[in-house]
Amino acid sequence: MGTVELKRQKLVDEFINLLEGELVSDEGPPASLYIQGMKASGKTILLELLAKSLQAKGYRVYYSMSAIGLMTPVGWSLKDSIPVNDDKVAVLIDEVQSNPSSAVVHELLKDTQRKNLITIAAGIPLILRSDVEPNISSKFKFKKSAELRLQSDSQEMQELVAHWQGLNVVDSKVVEDVCTYLQDYCGGHFFSTVKFMEYAFTMPAAIEAAAKSMDALSKYFLGHEFQESKEYRNLLHRCFGEDFDRDTEDRLSRTLAGQGHSSDITAMQRLGWWSEEKQDIVSTFLRNVCLSRIKSASSDDVIQLKVGSDPKENMETIIVKGLEGMQVSDFVEGRKGDTPKTSIPVADSLSFNWGSSVKRAISNVRIQFRSRAQMNFACNGVTNCVIETQRNATWPVNPDVKDQSIPEHLKRFFPSDNSVPAKSAWTNFAILNFVVAPGAAKEELKLPASTSLREHVYTYVHDDNKLYHGSELIKCPAVLSLQSQTPHKYVPLSKRKMAKMPSPGQAKAFFSSASDGAAAMSRLVHFSRRLVR
Repeated sequence: MGTVELKRQKLVDEFINLLEGELVSDEGPPASLYIQGMKASGKTILLELLAKSLQAKGYRVYYSMSAIGLMTPVGWSLKDSIPVNDDKVAVLIDEVQSNPSSAVVHELLKDTQRKNLITIAAGIPLILRSDVEPNISSKFKFKKSAELRLQSDSQEMQELVAHWQGLNVVDSKVVEDVCTYLQDYCGGHFFSTVKFMEYAFTMPAAIEAAAKSMDALSKYFLGHEFQESKEYRNLLHRCFGEDFDRDTEDRLSRTLAGQGHSSDITAMQRLGWWSEEKQDIVSTFLRNVCLSRIKSASSDDVIQLKVGSDPKENMETIIVKGLEGMQVSDFVEGRKGDTPKTSIPVADSLSFNWGSSVKRAISNVRIQFRSRAQMNFACNGVTNCVIETQRNATWPVNPDVKDQSIPEHLKRFFPSDNSVPAKSAWTNFAILNFVVAPGAAKEELKLPASTSLREHVYTYVHDDNKLYHGSELIKCPAVLSLQSQTPHKYVPLSKRKMAKMPSPGQAKAFFSSASDGAAAMSRLVHFSRRLVR
């Protein structure tokens, strides 16, 4: 595919051995396999590889590029043209969902005369539709889907890493890290994983970014240059095509919001967008595509971030505006008598709901999940901050306890002491901790002792609908759709900083009280620190 050739020999051999094992049995239906997966998951390539391998093993191979082709006179005569003898025969049919009621396919799947017949079909799982009778998918002996995905420890991944390392555009370790990240980001989806890798190691700007850090590469893929490129538009079309109609988009949004029901999950299954193994949407990439399609609301409340203004001010604005627009149903604690049927993790749905609210409230912001809880934000195409959402994160009493607490999350951005190397090179970042545990409002906020660390932590307490920056209450109500008994007017970050600065008179008295030069210098240093804070 593209500049890469993968033979997928292990998978080909596995499927053929599975089917040939059925040929020696006289029990049950004929040997048949249905390979199902979403668009661009590598089904057609795998069929072609299977056809070549079966030919090499002495099979007479019949190949149809689409089940629609079986409606032609040649297609109708396919079954009759296959000799009833001991010859090994394989029939391969692509895009079977295009004609799920094909009489030819149904005849092949119940053929008991040809003992050496193998039937292999591929398609997206639309044939799971209950309104198609008879349901062709139930007629196959075997169904495979997860096997199509590139696994992190697979032979194919090793081949991909070796291929990109052979280009010598970045360090070998960088290639490994980028490939691992993109495989996880795309959920192993064949086409998108390989194409993102191709972009990372062949586009000059992407190569330059990858050589710096994973953060830099993530910023590039979110930025205006890549998002508006022909390559990215082609990638979206190839992976999703016309599948994103309004109904599908609504169903996907409900599912990601943790509010999906069985019919929404079925719709995701039909498109191959649902992972049965993870009980979740197949990839972070798909989550981002859905988020990117959310438009800002058409109201006077929609704002634009000021380009060139203080990034920390913009970051706080993102947090505040995102919370303001959230609804009662965005919090699982607020849903009554209408239990969703989806198993999307609560923390993931909370992140998606808050990110969706940001998109509706701010017209010139672009958001991308880098991972389940970590989001990059771009203003007018320039990525300048990252916000990580957490649910009920704590500050451990014992600092030696390694858990998913606030210190552990902060270490992703910079070390808590100089002995720990930084894991991320972001200057502007924040943790938004959703404290939604019952009674949490009565507990003391658990925050870093260091002021420099506290400024990176925002806490939303659901019980009393308050937003804190560090230990300082900055807004109540934080979520406008929820009530609050003790309103606290929001003051922007820049004005709060100005309010904390000493007045000119205070500064003069502050310095004049120093009795000597050394004391004055000490006071000057102390005063400058107060200004910085």
